[in-house]
Amino acid sequence: MSEKPMHVAFILDRWNGGVQRLSHEAEYVYFKLCAEMWGTGEPVSRDEALAVCRFFPQTDAAIDELVKAEKLFLEDGKLWNDRALKEHGEAQEKREKYSKAGKAAMAKRWHRDNDVTNDAKSDAGNTLDNTQTQTPTHKPTSAPARDAGASSPDLSDPKTQLYHRGKQVLGSHAGGVITGLLKRFEGSVAKARAAIETASDKADPGEYINAIIRKRDPPKRPVRKSAI
Repeated sequence: MSEKPMHVAFILDRWNGGVQRLSHEAEYVYFKLCAEMWGTGEPVSRDEALAVCRFFPQTDAAIDELVKAEKLFLEDGKLWNDRALKEHGEAQEKREKYSKAGKAAMAKRWHRDNDVTNDAKSDAGNTLDNTQTQTPTHKPTSAPARDAGASSPDLSDPKTQLYHRGKQVLGSHAGGVITGLLKRFEGSVAKARAAIETASDKADPGEYINAIIRKRDPPKRPVRKSAI
């Protein structure tokens, strides 16, 4: 037997009009046999009819009445009804149609959800890659890199202190001037350092130090007379 269809068209007014001349026994048997054919789509033998009607005692007599009224047709030992079998076929077609539509909708929804999931994974992967490889627009300011062999000056040495302080006062390229100043004072670091400290208070420290190196008296500030 085939699977039962989802539903069949049962029009009550038409049914009542078709069975109004039947006996109550025949109407009962007719309904039970039609319901069986609606569900199976197959004709029913007399033996099957008896079981379908729950061994109703008047089943055989009711079948004879139905055959005589042309509500049922007997062929090759099988009872069948055109309308019942037709309703089964139409219901079966509708069920298959709805089943295909449902499967197609389910497949479409699955593909859509799968695409959304894959897109989300792809976007997440791209975001992670971009985060890992993106170069910052603004790099933090760092101190100039030193040469591998360079080392911090040893400020515990007085001579190193002299050059360090001298470049602060005279400029970063004043190494030669500081060496000349040392020669002017015959290598006295203390005198050269004192001259640089004095120069740091002058309007033009470089002019002051160069005047010392040239063995001239350094320019003196004009002495302002205090108001009396």
